[in-house]
Amino acid sequence: MAEHAPTKRVIDIMRFLAKERRGCSLSDIARGIGSPVSTCAMILRTLSSSGMLEYRSETRRYRLGFGIHALASAYAGMQTLLRGAVGEMHRIADALGERCELGVLDGADVLCIALVEPPEHLRSPALVGVRIPACCSAAGKTLLADADMGRLHELYGASLPALTPHSLTRFEDLALQLKVIREGGIAKGFRESAKEAVSYALPLRFRGQAAAGLSVTVPIVRSSSEKEAQVAAELHKGQHRIEALMEARGESLASSRWTAILPFAGILERRDA
Repeated sequence: MAEHAPTKRVIDIMRFLAKERRGCSLSDIARGIGSPVSTCAMILRTLSSSGMLEYRSETRRYRLGFGIHALASAYAGMQTLLRGAVGEMHRIADALGERCELGVLDGADVLCIALVEPPEHLRSPALVGVRIPACCSAAGKTLLADADMGRLHELYGASLPALTPHSLTRFEDLALQLKVIREGGIAKGFRESAKEAVSYALPLRFRGQAAAGLSVTVPIVRSSSEKEAQVAAELHKGQHRIEALMEARGESLASSRWTAILPFAGILERRDA
């Protein structure tokens, strides 16, 4: 993929100043990144006015500004919150012996941002970063629960997408399931995204809004009313603990915040036995 030259110059300037760890003049920077002084001057003025760089008029030198620190702190906070949620997912996966997933709404889809397998399971195909229609999964349904019929048609048009012969096809059926979730019930996906599995989920709410869906997937061969009760109990514990973590940190799990760290999702998956 071809690089966008103006954007690359901005990145080069940031990297140069980070490496130098000192105030640098316009000519130092231009020479350091191999770019014309006139071009660098425009970029440096913009970065300085936005707080990304600090300019000291008495020395005519630039250095990294507070804006960079704010971005780095936000990134570290996102990682900390997600790691906390994944820690609770490990507890759930170990307690149930089943896969636990965390998903966020991305348009009409649910986006998997974390996946944990119990130690005795073989590693699943990479699902982190995968999107599927939200109406076809338990986690997705928790994120659609507050949507009215108009919003559902806005997302899916005249018909619901289907992944298996068991996927819901009637808006009325989906609306009935969403009502159960709004009233505190557990979301279910019966062979709707995978033919031989049942999924269960609860919403993770932050200040009243559904931020993510916490789900557990159970193969059909292990599904039963007893198993469903166990899954519901563990999901409720996880829901309470992760919501408390979000509230304590003042951070929400949301797709616009987490998709940026998906390239590093390998550290968030199944731990070694």
